[in-house]
This record gives sequence, C-alpha cells and structure tokens, in this order.
Amino acid sequence: MRAYIYLNEGEGHFDGFDPVAHADKLTLVARTGAVTDRHTLSFLDDIYTELNVGGTYLGMAELYRDNENRSLSVGDVALVQADGSVTGFACAGTGWEPVDVEALALRTKLSL
Repeated sequence: MRAYIYLNEGEGHFDGFDPVAHADKLTLVARTGAVTDRHTLSFLDDIYTELNVGGTYLGMAELYRDNENRSLSVGDVALVQADGSVTGFACAGTGWEPVDVEALALRTKLSL
C-alpha cells in the first residue's frame, strides 16, 4: 500500500473537503513508500501524526518540512493505492472521511 498526500488550498477547506469547489486546488506534496503491515485507517493516522507531530516510521516528516509544507489539516486529501485500486480519504475534524475517487478524477488530473 502507498499513499499520495494532497494539500487543499481551496477557500473554506478547513470546513471540509468539497470535491466541486476544491478539486482543482489540490497539490501533491508527499508520497509514502510501500507499507504492508498496516490497515488503511491506521496507515492514514500514521501519516497524519508524522506530518503534524513528526516521527520516523514512514520517513516523510523531514522532507515534508524541508519543503515548507503546512500541517496536514481538515480538507486535505490522501489517496491510498493498494491491491490495484485507489481509495480516497479527506482529513476530517476527527479521523478521515471517504472521498469518491471517480468523481474527483472527473474534475481534476490527479497523478499517482
């Protein structure tokens, strides 16, 4: 499994991800290496912790900060690639909310 992290710079993104208003405001800022020992939501929680608090489990924090990215926040998006499929999640006030990847793909050219 791998994840692709997109910061959402759309107006009002702290109110949550809106695929209509925010699809073209996503910027790819990080990719994880392959991880095999995690459940998807645990994996996303590890990403959140590493990009906000720091840590070395996924090895992303230092480069993420060196690139002067802000903290991962409500409205930001993670696409998780596993077993030949992609699922999307938006960072929520608590946890993660599913994102319709097909609808998102119709509105933007997200790259994995």
